[in-house]
Amino acid sequence: LILSGAKLQEARIEGANLFRVRMEGASLWRARLEGAGLWQARLQGADLWQALMEGANFMQAGMEGADLGLARLEGASLSRARVEGADLRQARMEGANLYEASFFGASLRHMDYSGVGFSRYQITSTFGDASVILPNGVTPQSPDWPAHWPKFKLNEFDTEWRKWQASPATYTPPDPPK
Repeated sequence: LILSGAKLQEARIEGANLFRVRMEGASLWRARLEGAGLWQARLQGADLWQALMEGANFMQAGMEGADLGLARLEGASLSRARVEGADLRQARMEGANLYEASFFGASLRHMDYSGVGFSRYQITSTFGDASVILPNGVTPQSPDWPAHWPKFKLNEFDTEWRKWQASPATYTPPDPPK
């Protein structure tokens, strides 16, 4: 099934079997995908802002560059999914299966992820700031805080995120405002 670029805002697709569906660049903001089977789906650059996806199966899905801001992914399977460069601001992911999911270059912001099963590598391959609460009690004062994450809340978050994406090996977090 090919739905690339489709306009599916607020669509109700609960429980649908969309195995290997192609939805690159589709607009699915506020769509309801609870319990949907999106195994190996291609959702690169899709707009999934505020989408309800609790219990959905995104196993091995390609979600690179997707907007998952305010998305509800509680209990979803992202096992082996590629969520690289995605915007995960305020995405709720409690109970999600993140086994071998790749989040390289993704952003995390304004969320309590203390109950999310992120691995250390998954966290250090993302970009965030002090608006995030990390698993295992990791705070900006902790030695486990990612070195490239500013230890304060950024006002120019997108600018810094893009700088880090462009050159992660040489990026230095900005100094806190005075």
